[in-house]
Amino acid sequence: MEERIQNFFRNKMPEVKNLIVTGLKKNTAGFSYETAFFHAEWIENEEQISKDFVIRAEPKGGGLVEPYDVRIQYWILKSLQGTPIPVPKVYWLETDLNVIGSPFFIMDMVEGEIPEPWAFFKHPYYRDSVKREQIGKKMVEVLAHIHNVDWKALGLGEHMEVPAEGKGAALSEIEKWWKIIKEFRVEPEPILADTYMWLKENMPNTKKLTLVHGDYRLGNFIWNDDRISAVLDWEMAHIGDPMCDLGWFFMKHWTSGKPGEIHWVLKKDDIYRYYENITGERIDDEILKYWIVMNNFKNFGIMICAAKVVLNRKSDDLRLLTFSVMPFHCLQEIMDMINF
Repeated sequence: MEERIQNFFRNKMPEVKNLIVTGLKKNTAGFSYETAFFHAEWIENEEQISKDFVIRAEPKGGGLVEPYDVRIQYWILKSLQGTPIPVPKVYWLETDLNVIGSPFFIMDMVEGEIPEPWAFFKHPYYRDSVKREQIGKKMVEVLAHIHNVDWKALGLGEHMEVPAEGKGAALSEIEKWWKIIKEFRVEPEPILADTYMWLKENMPNTKKLTLVHGDYRLGNFIWNDDRISAVLDWEMAHIGDPMCDLGWFFMKHWTSGKPGEIHWVLKKDDIYRYYENITGERIDDEILKYWIVMNNFKNFGIMICAAKVVLNRKSDDLRLLTFSVMPFHCLQEIMDMINF
């Protein structure tokens, strides 16, 4: 693989000399796209250059949520350069399967640490109350910037589907995840069928379509020098209702177990205040409730998709089977919220 990436770099930078790629190492932390790190060195204009890079590729077998399209991630990251949203710098997008066997793009390695939510009791960041609050505040600030960005001016509408005004954002998400649930479920799911009908009957109007990250949480950004230095994992990003991100943010799946504490780092009222101050948009509790239900519906789809990918022998990553025990929690929160 190193040789293939090295040849790719040489084709992209024919003017440089002595280009070598070393230290290729696959990242085993993720469950979806394949990610690997490597080092490259070359001479350019008589200067020795040494840099670390990341390659992000579609999985060759199967992954957490199909289908995959690495192009959308690439164009989002490229479009967000120079905005208040911190993202890695991207270089090349390659869709020729002959290069490494699947579509991919190359981006900068960003220094810092990824504060994983499941490392809460071990991580020094989370044991420090001041640091927890700082991380939480920055999380909300960056999310607000994502929702404030002018996606039309950035040209993202050329690369992403844009739902209809009004209830189109909700309808688009409902149908996407219902299709996945029907395709990957192993038995009838009457509660989910009822949830699907409830979601269809209660679709809110979206006041303003925004860029939506789709999986905004602890573990999907890099923290460095008291700031978020890069937001990662844009594979579920779309144009839609910003409350979709907040609904994901507020699911019990991410709570600490302490009353009112979200993501182990902030109280609900603080999240409201920070977000509303930056966006100028008020968070409506009823609409937020809808999107929490919607995201549990979505999360159920992700969980059963992950398990089915292994059962269908499209992936040998046995970690995905652990997701099969989680859908119950999604159903429980749905039932608690809409009183089935």
